[in-house]
Amino acid sequence: MNKFNSIIKFYKFAVIITFNALLILILFNLILAGLGMRSIDKRILDYSKTFPDIEAYRIAAPEARSYLKEQDIMRSIPLEYEPWVQFRNPEFHSKHINTDPKGFRKTKEPKHQSDKYVKVYVFGGSTTFGYGISDNDTIPSYMQKILEEQYPNKSVLVKNFGQTCYYSSQELLLLISLIKNNDIPDWAVFIDGLNDTNQLSRLRDEPWLTNQIKNRLDSGIDFSWIPMVRFVKAKFPEKIPKLSIREEDTQRIVDYVLSRYKKNLEMIQSICRLYGIKFIFVWQPVPFYKYKKPFHKKFPHEIDGPHWEKVYSSVADYMHNENFLDLADIFAQTQGKVYVDDVHYNEYANEKIASKICAALEFN
Repeated sequence: MNKFNSIIKFYKFAVIITFNALLILILFNLILAGLGMRSIDKRILDYSKTFPDIEAYRIAAPEARSYLKEQDIMRSIPLEYEPWVQFRNPEFHSKHINTDPKGFRKTKEPKHQSDKYVKVYVFGGSTTFGYGISDNDTIPSYMQKILEEQYPNKSVLVKNFGQTCYYSSQELLLLISLIKNNDIPDWAVFIDGLNDTNQLSRLRDEPWLTNQIKNRLDSGIDFSWIPMVRFVKAKFPEKIPKLSIREEDTQRIVDYVLSRYKKNLEMIQSICRLYGIKFIFVWQPVPFYKYKKPFHKKFPHEIDGPHWEKVYSSVADYMHNENFLDLADIFAQTQGKVYVDDVHYNEYANEKIASKICAALEFN
C-alpha cells in the first residue's frame, strides 16, 4: 500500500509540474503574440552594425538613423508567400517606408490623375525596391519625377515592382502574373545584375528561399507559427553557408550566369512583344566592379569573388540587344560615396540611374 501511495504521489507531482510547465509556455506565447512581438533577427542586427554608412546619405545623420531603425523593423517581419515567385515583402507602413498589401513599395505620387496613364513598371531586387532610402528616393520615384519633366503633357504612372532578392527568373514570373490579371504596362523596365550574378553563381536557378521551403516540406512539421519559436529563431538564426568559389570553377559559373540571364531576357522579350509592351533591360552597377573601394565602408564583402569581374566585363559583349542598357561602370569616375550599405544605392545614385533609364524611354 505504501508503495502504491508513493506512486500516486509521484504521479500527482508529475501531472502538476507538467500542467504548470505547459501553462507557463502557453501564457508566454500568448504574451508574445499579444504584444505583437517580432524580435529583430540577430543577422539584421549584425548587418546594421556592420554595413550602413551614414556618411553616404544626402539627408542629415539623425534622419538617416531614424530611417534605418524603420528598415530593421520591416526586415524583422517574415517574408510572405506568393504563388509562382515564392515570396514577397510584407505590407508595412512607417514614415519613410510604405508597401501595399502585395508588398510593393510606394512610389512618388503622379502630378496628374488620369484614366489614361502611360504606365511604366519597374522590376528588380532590393536595389529597385529601395533598401537604404525613403519612398521618394527610390529609382522608380525619381523616374516618376524625371518623366513628368520630360513629358509635361503626358500623364505618367511609374510603379515599383522591386522585391528583395528577386532576379530575372522571378521577374519573368511576376510579369506573367500581372498580365494574367490584365495589368499590362506600356513600358517594362528590368534592373538586374546584382542578384542574377549572386544567385546564379550557385549553379542553381532557384529563388533565395528554396532550401528553407524544401526542408520544411520534407520534415512535414512546421512550428514557425508559434511566437516562442519565432523569438528563438530570431535570437539564434540558422547560418547561411558562405559561397566558396574555386578559381578553376569561375568560367563555368560565368557561362551559367550569362546563359540563364540571356534566356530569361529572351522569354521576357517574347511576352512583351506579344502583348505590345515596350521594354528595356538595365544591367546595374555593383561595388565589386569599377568602383573606388576606399569610398565603400567595408571591403571585401562575403559575396565578392573572381566571378563578379568576369561576369560584368563579359555581359555587354554577350548581350547583343538594342534594348539592353549597360550601367555597370556608371560610377567608375564618381568621386564620392554612392552606397549606403554593402550594395544598396544612396539618393544621388538612384537619381543618376533613373535619369539614364528615362533617357532611353520614348513615349509616343
